[in-house]
Amino acid sequence: PHGDPIPQADGTINKLEAIRLTDLAAGKQARVERISDADAELLQYFAEHEVRVGTILEGRPGAPYSEAMEITLKGGGTLSLGRAATNAVWVLSTP
Repeated sequence: PHGDPIPQADGTINKLEAIRLTDLAAGKQARVERISDADAELLQYFAEHEVRVGTILEGRPGAPYSEAMEITLKGGGTLSLGRAATNAVWVLSTP
């Protein structure tokens, strides 16, 4: 449910084409492809704010010197996420 790659029958795993949300260019729209499940509290936070695999969002820089990113969710809602959160999300740019 968090977008982790599923191994093929021979055990190989297809390379994920997505990038970390941290690396999304400012003003670009993207679709969430994967969310790390390493931090249960972060997963809960994302769930409470409707961030899940398939969510469309747009990233903008946060406040200067904060290492934060402002995320606008398609359909409404804005979040300010720190680097630990943006590193836990992989996205693919959308046209």
